[in-house]
Amino acid sequence: MAQHAVLRHLVTGLTTTISTFAAAALIACGGGGHTPAPTPTPLPPAPAPPTELIVLGRVVEYGTGRAIAGATVQPDILTTPLTTDANGEFRIGNVFATKTVHLQIDAPGYITRQTYVRFEGGTRNVTLDLLHEGGGFSLDYYRQLARDSTESETFEPLWRLTDNPNFYVRTVDQNSRPIEPEVLRGVYAAIPKAVADWSAHKLAMGVLETGTATRPRTPGWIVVNILREKEPEFCGLAQVGAVDGQIDLWDDRCSCGSNKLPGALVAHEVGHALGFFHVSDENAVMFPTFPDRCPNGVLTTQEKLHAAVAYSRARGNTDQDADPDTMVPLAHGTSLRITN
Repeated sequence: MAQHAVLRHLVTGLTTTISTFAAAALIACGGGGHTPAPTPTPLPPAPAPPTELIVLGRVVEYGTGRAIAGATVQPDILTTPLTTDANGEFRIGNVFATKTVHLQIDAPGYITRQTYVRFEGGTRNVTLDLLHEGGGFSLDYYRQLARDSTESETFEPLWRLTDNPNFYVRTVDQNSRPIEPEVLRGVYAAIPKAVADWSAHKLAMGVLETGTATRPRTPGWIVVNILREKEPEFCGLAQVGAVDGQIDLWDDRCSCGSNKLPGALVAHEVGHALGFFHVSDENAVMFPTFPDRCPNGVLTTQEKLHAAVAYSRARGNTDQDADPDTMVPLAHGTSLRITN
């Protein structure tokens, strides 16, 4: 009896276990269907190895192109300056980022230059020139012509134009009276010559348009108005280096004999429009007053040399020779006055 009871107990326990397992299986498989395993999220691709940026530079003297050996080159990404070799060359390597590299270059007898090299990858070959005060270049004269030091206590940044300027010449005065044809012919001839002279032939006059309508100032254009007044204070007035420039010329106020608008007057105001100021040299086109004699409008040797320096630098370059990353337009008026 005891053994029978034990066996019955074991069978009963087995039956219970099987029933429990079957119930669990029904619960797991009931309700129709199978839940798929989630799709694994793909791993992001491995980043590409950074591109090494290399600057291969050469430092030379402005004007002559002579290599400057022993110049100190200080990039903003290095703590130790570099020195140019006998060929004026230097190398900045092992830079692994997209950036603008700022440089300061010093050499005995030369004006310190601050500039930058901007690139997105690979190798940049650059030639950087330094200004040598001597051999014709004068920092004092350059500050007059390009910085406005003749009439201002603060130095202006460089306002030279960067694109070929277009011109619109209004062929009637402020009262809609026609301007003399010979006056207009002289203006048309003087403008392209002045643009080429003042920019060291880096720029040329773009489009020349004429008409009787007034025209608002527009980027890329210089509007020329020819006015008539009995006793104006000025011979001419211009916006210095404005990307939407304007020149006002007074007809028959600063004449040279029968020439009512001399080429020198046009050259002076175009000089302002291309970014230049007054100088103290009485023989210069950019002298602030119009003399009794009839100047021919030809730039002096000093004007040509220093204007060429200005047009070798970036717009916005500051004293003494520092290039900016960006610059904004200027609306700064100046004038050629009448000699008393």
